[in-house]
Amino acid sequence: MNFRKIRLLLSMFIVFCSLAAVHGQSFEVTGVVTNKKTGEALAGASITLKGTTTTTVTNDAGSYSISVPAGSTLVVSFTGLATLERPVSASGVLNFELSENASGTLDDVVVVGYGQQRRNNLTGSIATVNNKALTQSPVADLSNAMIGRVPGIVTKQGSGEPGRDNANIFIRGVSTFSGGTEPLFVVDGIVRTFRDFSQLDANEVETVSVLKDASSAAIFGVRGANGVILVTTKRGKSGKITATYSFNYGFQKVTKFNNNLGSYEYSTLLNEALYNDGLPLAFTNEDIAKFRDGSDPIQYPNTNWQKLVLGGTAPQMQHNLSFSGGSERVKYFASLGYFDQDGLYPSLNYKRYNIRTNLDLQVTKTTKFSIDLSGRLEKRTAPTTGISGIFEHTLRNPPTIVAEYPGVGYAQVGSYVNTLRAIDPAAGYDDTENNTLLTNFQVEQQLPFIKGLSLKGVLAFDKRMNYGKRWTENVYVYTLNPSTNAYDRSAYQNSSLAENYFQNSQTELQGQLNYTNRFGKHGVSALVLLLQQERPQNQFNASRSGYEFSIFDVLSQGPATNTAGVI
Repeated sequence: MNFRKIRLLLSMFIVFCSLAAVHGQSFEVTGVVTNKKTGEALAGASITLKGTTTTTVTNDAGSYSISVPAGSTLVVSFTGLATLERPVSASGVLNFELSENASGTLDDVVVVGYGQQRRNNLTGSIATVNNKALTQSPVADLSNAMIGRVPGIVTKQGSGEPGRDNANIFIRGVSTFSGGTEPLFVVDGIVRTFRDFSQLDANEVETVSVLKDASSAAIFGVRGANGVILVTTKRGKSGKITATYSFNYGFQKVTKFNNNLGSYEYSTLLNEALYNDGLPLAFTNEDIAKFRDGSDPIQYPNTNWQKLVLGGTAPQMQHNLSFSGGSERVKYFASLGYFDQDGLYPSLNYKRYNIRTNLDLQVTKTTKFSIDLSGRLEKRTAPTTGISGIFEHTLRNPPTIVAEYPGVGYAQVGSYVNTLRAIDPAAGYDDTENNTLLTNFQVEQQLPFIKGLSLKGVLAFDKRMNYGKRWTENVYVYTLNPSTNAYDRSAYQNSSLAENYFQNSQTELQGQLNYTNRFGKHGVSALVLLLQQERPQNQFNASRSGYEFSIFDVLSQGPATNTAGVI
């Protein structure tokens, strides 16, 4: 019995030793690493034995050879392409085809000027922000999404108005070229305006690269003296159609009001100041007592102008729906965005519609064609009194004057401005509408007689139209007559109208001759660029005043003797 157990244990030991020996055997694996899209052999690709530090690199022909144990996994990587893993079970030939990065990120490839470079080849100062970072903050303006995310730039937001809350971006100080500080904005290889950049929907942006030094921005010449901001929008990738929907909703509210004086404190301290200057007092002791006890809130009010004008809540919402997909021959990306933001004033609102389609066609193995179409419609409604002026007067108005008589109307406030009346939509409107169409057509032809040589042609046509209409209507104000206890109404003020129209277009032609090639561990790239731009524009301004009827807010219905305009 004991002999049988010993024989069984001995047999099991021999089997385990055999398995360990087999497992410990190493064998040679060879193969070639190529680009799946172009079929080009990849020199310098890394082949690593997963979980170890064992690594080899492909030669100029893309070939490799590595010794691995059975049951291992090889990891193949190349800058700018997706990493690929594959298990190894036996010796032999194992080829790898690397495709484009499925995540669509450009962490290893950076957009520079009119091309791309590998990050590890860069010598200039370039910072890149990806889509994930840009969409973390649901801001209305793309320039605000850059705040705190790019080292070396300074941003300054001058206003919080809906539609005008952009942040100025400073990459360098004031330059000598035209004395400006605004960087150059390039979207998908085309120079565009700051507003074309700031009003992009962040959901359709792939990356934003900031060129911060002279070597990086040299290709743009003097126009890049203040730095360059390059935007790359999303493009389609091979695979099934993918639909993405995003929605966010929020609200804006004043977080803290100034601790202004009440009417009692204000009247007391004002009298004290006038007395010290030897001037007549503004309030009697009886007036001050009335302010203190609050027994007559009409004639002796305690008005908190800040809460009356700025105490509301302003909602905002954003929707975006996008589609992407395609095949090896055709790739597409489409996006539709909507943004709606109210202001703290009831007569203040901003709406924006964004649409984009990016189409890529692989016509032949050596010919590519792309069509980028994008549009933007903006509508803004604001009070006829300037936004900053309303805010300033709201802070300056004293608490001792009443803003509105209940059941009657707005109060006459003397030399001050009744800002509660100023934000009433009945007082008129200041409407602005911006329509923008941006197009970009590109064709690229690989020239097979010289490896790495290609010819590229670009045609971009942009159209921008701006229309503004400012209509001021009469809104009566009232004054309480203490002797009769009646309300005296102000005289009728005729309405006025001002309209302006501005449009411009831009046509840009580019011819590019590119050469990119690698020789072992070395790379060579060269670019010859020809660029031509045309920017015609025209405008029209006209105004009329003295409208006796406020129902006709058109120029043709105003008094014929009161006309002003310029073309």
